[in-house]
Amino acid sequence: NKEFWQQAECLVGMLDAYLLFGDARYIDAYENVHRFVMDYNINHEVGEWYPLFDEHNNRLWDYMGHAWKINYHTVRSMIQSEARLKQIVG
Repeated sequence: NKEFWQQAECLVGMLDAYLLFGDARYIDAYENVHRFVMDYNINHEVGEWYPLFDEHNNRLWDYMGHAWKINYHTVRSMIQSEARLKQIVG
């Protein structure tokens, strides 16, 4: 299964790896995860990420939150990704 926080942290991790090693495969991986997040993870009507998907990208939960889901990973990911992307593009 694909959980929202894994996708969020992967975005930052792939950009960090690119900055450390300069290997374009990390940018490719970032772009793949970013596309998944934009196409599937985010409920664009409310601006929140769906929590969980199966291996075929089907939502397992339609609600936006539960007792342990907070904005930490998603907000952190967007802030940190923006900072790293600015470094990459100069």
